[in-house]
Amino acid sequence: MLKLLLLMFSLLSFFAESSFAKTDFLKACELDSKSKLKLSLVKSLKEHGVALYLPFERDGQLLMRRTQDQVAKTFGFPPPSILIKSTSELRFLPYTMPGSHVLLITASDRVLDQERISRIADISKLNDITISILWLGKGESLALRTLASLSKGAYHSAMSVIDQNCEENSNQLISQQKSDL
Repeated sequence: MLKLLLLMFSLLSFFAESSFAKTDFLKACELDSKSKLKLSLVKSLKEHGVALYLPFERDGQLLMRRTQDQVAKTFGFPPPSILIKSTSELRFLPYTMPGSHVLLITASDRVLDQERISRIADISKLNDITISILWLGKGESLALRTLASLSKGAYHSAMSVIDQNCEENSNQLISQQKSDL
């Protein structure tokens, strides 16, 4: 992920020096404050792992906030009652209080096959448990996206932060620039 970001910034700096991008191309990939917060949160989770609490500063004081509360607020997930950091922890789902909301933050989906996804989805439906997922791995995770959908949860990936802000705007501006040439 970090390599991809570095590549993207190096490409942006290349385009910034060329006459092709002297227009609004860089503006298309500027991140708004909410997206910058999402990106810094994802970077922190990837670099330091998923801890129970995240430190933040307010009025010069160091405060701690539950990770699941900060991630839910930043990404728009429903307020979670349970934070899990690995797909293997989903084995405890049958023991979860009915009506709970689980937030899974992970970079690995290796242990999920279609049969396991179906069993987890059945348990979540039976106990009215929603599972929302923040995917920190490379690309997208079809398995986790499916699991979130089947359990009526939400799915976000680290890449979606950049994609949502850059892809649509930059494609539009590139085609506009090509037509002007």
